[in-house]
Amino acid sequence: MTRPEPPWGKTGRWAGAFVSVVFLALVVSLMVLASNKVLAELGPSWRAANGEGVAGTFNPTGTYEVGRRTQIWKGDFVSDDRSVLHFDVQLDNAPPDMRLGRPVPALDTGAQGVVYVPGADYPFVTNLLCLGCLSCPLVLLGLIVVPPLLRRMRRPRTGDRPAPA
Repeated sequence: MTRPEPPWGKTGRWAGAFVSVVFLALVVSLMVLASNKVLAELGPSWRAANGEGVAGTFNPTGTYEVGRRTQIWKGDFVSDDRSVLHFDVQLDNAPPDMRLGRPVPALDTGAQGVVYVPGADYPFVTNLLCLGCLSCPLVLLGLIVVPPLLRRMRRPRTGDRPAPA
């Protein structure tokens, strides 16, 4: 018994491949958008872990809580030579004895809206772990979708070729 012709004709293999490629491109785009902040902070957090950047002080002006125990400190950064001023920035990896109005040493490493505590490697490790977690679904999707797609595209169809004479 012969297989019935699908309603989309002989182009079904290419249509399926096209849909798979478009879906994969959409997932890749969403992953890039989701990891934008992580990628933007990876370099500056690495420089802060190595103690590089503009040294100065962070003057806390306010705080807010995210979740049950996470406290985000907002404030102003002033470099030691007073040439760099940033207002309304966050302090990443704030010390546990942080209090309003008490300045703490900080580094400006070029991150957008964030200054770091000197020598703290926790922000870099956190950004690296987040990037790894965002990459895992993309790698798994590539391992699951791409090999069958390639096999499907390379497989010759028996009805497409004339019989040998």
